[in-house]
Amino acid sequence: MKQIEITSDYQLKAMLELEYKQSHDITEAKMPTNPAQYDLLSMILANYKEGNTLYRIYLKDIEYITGRQWNYEQLKQATQKMGSHMFDIELPDRKRQLWLLSSVEYFEGKGFLEIDLNPKALPIIENIKESGYTSIQLKSTITMTSMYAKRIYGLCCKWASINYKEYSLEEIKRILNLINLETGEENYKKVYDFKIKVLEVAKRQINEHTNIKFDYELIKKHRSRSFNYVAFYIDKQKAQQSVINFDFTSEQQIFIKDLMVYGFSEYQAELIVPIVS
Repeated sequence: MKQIEITSDYQLKAMLELEYKQSHDITEAKMPTNPAQYDLLSMILANYKEGNTLYRIYLKDIEYITGRQWNYEQLKQATQKMGSHMFDIELPDRKRQLWLLSSVEYFEGKGFLEIDLNPKALPIIENIKESGYTSIQLKSTITMTSMYAKRIYGLCCKWASINYKEYSLEEIKRILNLINLETGEENYKKVYDFKIKVLEVAKRQINEHTNIKFDYELIKKHRSRSFNYVAFYIDKQKAQQSVINFDFTSEQQIFIKDLMVYGFSEYQAELIVPIVS
């Protein structure tokens, strides 16, 4: 069993900076629409060990990274939907439908749950060499609250090396699970609604919380009278340089950064440090 637990400040900082490999099959698959479901999947993928199906996840670890409180009821609702959700995977010569989870066990009062993956789903997770992979930053993914932002961030990571990608609106809506493949019904049918409720939300959260700089443009192609394509403009954001404050010793500056990791603003941390010292 793979036990996912942060037991030290060093591990916490490592988890905040962790990037993991995600198969392109997963990046562009039709996925669950609940952010909590995607966060659990991201935690598993970030700690995935080849051939291993059983993972223990601690609630406090997700809370450390996101700053949001989690409870068992939230997780039960998320995993219940994950267990019944079918993943549609487009392969070169066929289409595959599968379910990710075999079982989930909750341990009341112990602060963790155990997720057992469906063994038949492992080839999709491990299909990195054949399909290629996307490098995903864990903190960026689970810090965002919008499911659309999480998914579009994954797509941006996939195409970051060339800084640009075009999708037809039908294709991007399929990836974002906005089109019912059986009935053809779609959410945000009006382009304006799709722009405001999906693209603008994703742009704001991606640019605020991730290592990607994202913008988009709606395009009319093939003599269409209405917008039928969207272009993604992607750039890796450079890490901001630390500004040295000579009012504090080097040890105090390190302590300030540690406090900021736990959610304090820089201003709050600078007020706390002299008192603690």
